[in-house]
Order: sequence, then structure tokens, then C-alpha cells
Amino acid sequence: MRRRLSYANVTATLALVLAMSGGALAAGHYLINSTRQINPKVLKKLRGHAGPQGIPGATGKTGATGKTGSTGKTGSTGPQGPPASATLGTAFVQITFGSPIFIEGTEAGTLVLSTKTSGGGKNLVVPASGARVLVQAVVQVHSLGETPTTVNCHLETADLGGGKITPFGSSVSAVAPGGVESGQPAAVPLTANVSLVGGETYDLRVVCRTEAGQANALGGSLTAIGIS
Repeated sequence: MRRRLSYANVTATLALVLAMSGGALAAGHYLINSTRQINPKVLKKLRGHAGPQGIPGATGKTGATGKTGSTGKTGSTGPQGPPASATLGTAFVQITFGSPIFIEGTEAGTLVLSTKTSGGGKNLVVPASGARVLVQAVVQVHSLGETPTTVNCHLETADLGGGKITPFGSSVSAVAPGGVESGQPAAVPLTANVSLVGGETYDLRVVCRTEAGQANALGGSLTAIGIS
């Protein structure tokens, strides 16, 4: 038996079709525009792991050299140096004694050579800046008796008035041969250096004494030169 279409059937069918097409249309146009619309559990699963670190980029080119800075101010002038004429004078004595000098055995000894009093001598003049001086001397000695005698000599400086005497260096001994017929006298060599205060004039001296017996100084020499 064929069913007849009725108004109610047609209306119901049309309503069903519209409902279905409306839902599909709505589903096709649903958009997510905020994370609040996604379940937090689902959102957590959607987050991926951090990727590996990227390769560093190449170093850039060196920049151009900057401009040269301006010249600094000129410094203040230093103190004036000593004049060229203020050089160390050279002291010297070189003499063969006209008569022998008797060398005593006392503790003070006997002055044998002096740039102040020995013939042909010249005192040492030191510039204001001071100086270090090398002094060399030699004294020829001979025993007065037949027995050899030990003679001890040393160097010293003295002011021109003779009031301030300062020994320096090491003393040196030599055995003076005895007897007039014993041949050449013995030599007592002395070498030492000394720092001297500037602006002064010095008398350089050699003093000798005997340890036992008696002796004579027959000749000698003394020179002094600046080494600094």
C-alpha cells in the first residue's frame, strides 16, 4: 500500500534536513582563537620538546682602525744638570823621594805619600754630584837592618786642613828585604775604591808602619780616577 504524503510528514522531514545541515555548517565554521578553548591536558600534550642549539654565526670583520689621538701636553722641564766643566779631577803623586822616609812602628804609622804635600802632587776635586773613585798606589820599602821587616800600608782620605782622616780599602803587607846589599826593595801595592761626597777637595794619602824592626820608604806613586 502506498503511503500518502501529508503536511506533517513533509514538515518533519524538512526540519530534520535543516537540523542536520545546520550542525554540519556550524562544525565547518568553528574556530579556536584562544588557548582557553583547549583542555589544559590536551594543551600540555601539544607542546613539543626544545630543539637543539643552533650553530654560532661567523665572526664579523674587524672594524677599521680609529683615528690617532691628539698629542699630549709637554711635561715640565727637569732640573738643570751639572755643567760640563764639573768633572772629576784626577789626583796623582809620582815621586822618588830625595831622601828615604823613615817608617815608624807606631800604631798611627808614618805618612808616606800625600797629594797635598808630596812633590808634584795634585789634590782630588770632586764635583757637586759626588763620585766613586778608584785609587791605586805602590810604595817601595827596604829594611834598615840586616833582618827583613814586614811593612803594612793602607789608603786614607783627609780634608785639606788634615782634621778629618778616613781610612778606606784593605791594608796590604810586604816583607822588606834587609841589608843594603840585598838588592831591589819590596813593593807594597794598594788598590781600592771609595765613594766621596761632592763639592769637596781631598788629600789622598798612603800611611805605612812596620810590624817589627825599622824600614825606609824609598819611593812611591799614587793615582786616582773617577769610575762613576
